[in-house]
Amino acid sequence: MVTFQKDFINIIKDSHSKYVNNIQLLFDNEELLSNLSIDDAENLVEFIKEYNNLINSMCLIVNKINNIKKVKNIQEKIDKELMSKILPIMTVYRTLLLEKYKNELESLNESYINELD
Repeated sequence: MVTFQKDFINIIKDSHSKYVNNIQLLFDNEELLSNLSIDDAENLVEFIKEYNNLINSMCLIVNKINNIKKVKNIQEKIDKELMSKILPIMTVYRTLLLEKYKNELESLNESYINELD
């Protein structure tokens, strides 16, 4: 395994391990919900909302990591298809532009031929 791959896996494992340890402490905290004041309960609700948002964000990031190659492949497919659609149009425009600048090209060629003589 390459160093980058090892680092990548180690970072993910270390972060996940920290999370698992902290969540286990939360599950083991029997005093957390006993004798809650209204203020503590309101704070707890806000923390749970924030926790839920962060979990959803983490899931999105994990999905992005898992799909990084699929996204690149789709982008490459789009680029290839786009080029295949644009090439005929480019050819037509090139022909039209060549016709438009035909006189200028001919005059340049004639001046080059005259210089050779």
